[in-house]
Amino acid sequence: FYAKDVAEYGIFSLSLPEPENLKDITFANTNLYSLLDKSGLSRLSTVYTITPQINGMVYTSAHWGKSGGIFHQPDQVADVGVRLDFNF
Repeated sequence: FYAKDVAEYGIFSLSLPEPENLKDITFANTNLYSLLDKSGLSRLSTVYTITPQINGMVYTSAHWGKSGGIFHQPDQVADVGVRLDFNF
Protein backbone atom coordinates (compact mmCIF):
# COMPACT_ATOMS: atom_id res chain seq x y z
CA PHE A 1 0.00 0.00 0.00
CA TYR A 2 1.50 3.32 -1.13
CA ALA A 3 0.03 6.44 0.50
CA LYS A 4 2.73 9.08 0.10
CA ASP A 5 0.74 11.32 -2.28
CA VAL A 6 -2.66 10.89 -0.61
CA ALA A 7 -4.40 14.12 0.43
CA GLU A 8 -7.47 14.45 2.58
CA TYR A 9 -10.14 17.02 1.78
CA GLY A 10 -13.49 17.98 3.23
CA ILE A 11 -16.27 19.20 0.94
CA PHE A 12 -19.59 20.82 1.81
CA SER A 13 -22.00 22.12 -0.81
CA LEU A 14 -25.46 23.67 -0.68
CA SER A 15 -27.69 24.42 -3.67
CA LEU A 16 -30.87 26.53 -3.66
CA PRO A 17 -32.65 26.20 -7.01
CA GLU A 18 -35.23 28.93 -7.68
CA PRO A 19 -35.53 30.21 -4.09
CA GLU A 20 -38.69 32.17 -3.21
CA ASN A 21 -40.02 33.69 -6.46
CA LEU A 22 -36.67 33.92 -8.29
CA LYS A 23 -37.49 31.91 -11.40
CA ASP A 24 -34.53 30.60 -13.45
CA ILE A 25 -31.96 31.47 -10.73
CA THR A 26 -29.95 29.03 -8.62
CA PHE A 27 -27.63 29.88 -5.74
CA ALA A 28 -24.84 27.43 -4.92
CA ASN A 29 -22.33 27.53 -2.09
CA THR A 30 -19.32 25.21 -2.18
CA ASN A 31 -16.65 24.86 0.50
CA LEU A 32 -13.41 22.91 0.16
CA TYR A 33 -11.06 22.28 3.07
CA SER A 34 -7.66 20.61 3.18
CA LEU A 35 -7.33 18.58 6.38
CA LEU A 36 -3.57 18.31 5.88
CA ASP A 37 -2.57 21.99 5.57
CA LYS A 38 -5.69 23.57 7.14
CA SER A 39 -6.56 25.87 4.24
CA GLY A 40 -9.94 26.34 2.59
CA LEU A 41 -11.87 27.83 -0.31
CA SER A 42 -15.49 29.02 -0.23
CA ARG A 43 -17.36 29.88 -3.43
CA LEU A 44 -20.80 31.43 -3.91
CA SER A 45 -22.24 31.05 -7.41
CA THR A 46 -25.37 32.60 -8.89
CA VAL A 47 -26.57 30.78 -12.00
CA TYR A 48 -29.19 32.25 -14.34
CA THR A 49 -30.85 29.89 -16.82
CA ILE A 50 -31.29 31.89 -20.02
CA THR A 51 -32.59 28.96 -22.09
CA PRO A 52 -32.42 25.18 -21.46
CA GLN A 53 -29.13 25.21 -23.41
CA ILE A 54 -27.55 28.45 -22.09
CA ASN A 55 -26.62 29.34 -18.49
CA GLY A 56 -24.89 32.46 -17.22
CA MET A 57 -22.95 32.44 -13.95
CA VAL A 58 -21.45 35.06 -11.65
CA TYR A 59 -19.30 33.80 -8.80
CA THR A 60 -17.06 34.98 -6.02
CA SER A 61 -14.72 32.91 -3.91
CA ALA A 62 -12.68 33.50 -0.79
CA HIS A 63 -9.51 31.75 0.33
CA TRP A 64 -9.09 31.17 4.06
CA GLY A 65 -7.15 29.22 6.65
CA LYS A 66 -3.42 28.71 6.88
CA SER A 67 -1.53 30.84 4.34
CA GLY A 68 0.62 28.78 1.99
CA GLY A 69 -1.84 25.88 1.92
CA ILE A 70 -3.19 24.33 -1.26
CA PHE A 71 -6.31 26.56 -1.19
CA HIS A 72 -4.76 29.70 0.33
CA GLN A 73 -1.68 30.93 -1.48
CA PRO A 74 0.18 33.98 -0.13
CA ASP A 75 -1.34 37.32 -1.26
CA GLN A 76 -4.46 35.56 -2.53
CA VAL A 77 -7.70 36.67 -0.87
CA ALA A 78 -10.61 36.39 -3.31
CA ASP A 79 -11.62 35.70 -6.90
CA VAL A 80 -14.56 37.04 -8.91
CA GLY A 81 -15.67 35.73 -12.27
CA VAL A 82 -18.33 35.45 -14.95
CA ARG A 83 -19.04 32.36 -17.02
CA LEU A 84 -21.36 31.49 -19.91
CA ASP A 85 -22.18 27.79 -20.50
CA PHE A 86 -23.57 26.28 -23.70
CA ASN A 87 -25.08 22.78 -23.57
CA PHE A 88 -25.39 20.80 -26.79
